[in-house]
Amino acid sequence: MSTTWNSEDSFWKRTVAYSAAAVAVVVAGGAFYYFKFVKHDEAPVVAAPVVHAPEEAPPDEGKEHHPLPEATAPAKPLPALNDSDKDISGSLAGLFGKKSMDELLVPEMVIRHIVVTVDNLPRNKVAEQMRPVKSGMPIRRFISVVISKPLA
Repeated sequence: MSTTWNSEDSFWKRTVAYSAAAVAVVVAGGAFYYFKFVKHDEAPVVAAPVVHAPEEAPPDEGKEHHPLPEATAPAKPLPALNDSDKDISGSLAGLFGKKSMDELLVPEMVIRHIVVTVDNLPRNKVAEQMRPVKSGMPIRRFISVVISKPLA
């Protein structure tokens, strides 16, 4: 004995009908939102007429329009690559603290290690021996900066 309530055909008919009703409600809500909030017909604001400044005379041909500032020599010349470890380590220690840098970075050839790591970023390999961080570091140890005030 088959009833229309339990038949599979009736189930699919009800599913299609309810789905169509749900789609119609969603489309009607979307149309209402669009026409009410997105595309509401307001009277266009007429802008005041723009007054243009008089045109300037053409610049002189002999004078440079945007002169570059005079080049100045750097205050302190860059050290040789082999001698730069002390400078970069001191700068990073001033930024993050000496204890953190001693725990995190290898003490020698810091610049070379950083350059090799950046050079290997687009590649599929990593030079384990040339990483700027010490190996064997626990994963939970990292440098973090906490901002107590929101940035404006």
